[in-house]
Amino acid sequence: MAKQYSREEIRQRFQQEVERGNPIVIPSAGIGISAKFAEQGGADMIGLFNSGYLGLPLVEATSLMPYGNANDIVMDLGNRIFPVVKETPMLGGIIGSDPTREMTPFLKIMRFKGFSAVINFPSPGYAYGQHRRNLERNNYGVQQELKVMHTARELGFYTFGMAYDEEIAMQIAGDDHDALVLGLALVEWEKGGARLEVAVAYINKVAAKVKTVAPEMLLFVQGAPVRTPEDAQYIYDRTDVVGFLGLNNMDYGETPIKETVAAFKNTRLKG
Repeated sequence: MAKQYSREEIRQRFQQEVERGNPIVIPSAGIGISAKFAEQGGADMIGLFNSGYLGLPLVEATSLMPYGNANDIVMDLGNRIFPVVKETPMLGGIIGSDPTREMTPFLKIMRFKGFSAVINFPSPGYAYGQHRRNLERNNYGVQQELKVMHTARELGFYTFGMAYDEEIAMQIAGDDHDALVLGLALVEWEKGGARLEVAVAYINKVAAKVKTVAPEMLLFVQGAPVRTPEDAQYIYDRTDVVGFLGLNNMDYGETPIKETVAAFKNTRLKG
């Protein structure tokens, strides 16, 4: 059974890693074996998200579609994955604007189950334009989920605030959360996603403002263009980011699967 940690214990664990010069790496897990190998690989925390559950049998980018209730999926993943995780803290991705439940009792159940941290993912912050305005106007938007994240902090969770834009990043910074995750998916979205150098400029711009409000807040990144360890190193070398949240990158085993299949295919039949 996964070990549960207090907010302060996680703060201390993360701070020790940063002081040693080690990045904080949080992969996702959609099945037990992914979580098992992530722990063996030295993950600082393991994230359970509906994207892991949907992405493994389907494709990426399904987490924001109405194919299932994200909060139910995370709890189901916990039942499957917690038994194989020994010491690593567990992070649950929740959608606070869920109209089908009272979120405070739900968060208390998450604490009882063993989750140590939560993050507002999947987030309506990924929406933009009229769709985003409609969500906010009907209390299904980012403002509602930030209220739930505030409750999670009061209940003792270590809280990650996911922000896809500067405005929400500043709100998260002002609400005493432990870490800010800068989602890079919408940076230069009209051009098909940010390049690494554009991402660095965006991160440094937002970080400079965030640090004036919350100087101790840890900064993480998530999303394209950070897909490989080399990409992450590029970000670490040029920003104050201390960690990476991998919603998909490390759960699929894409490279070893491709290499193994290719190796079998490259054998030859006799004659």
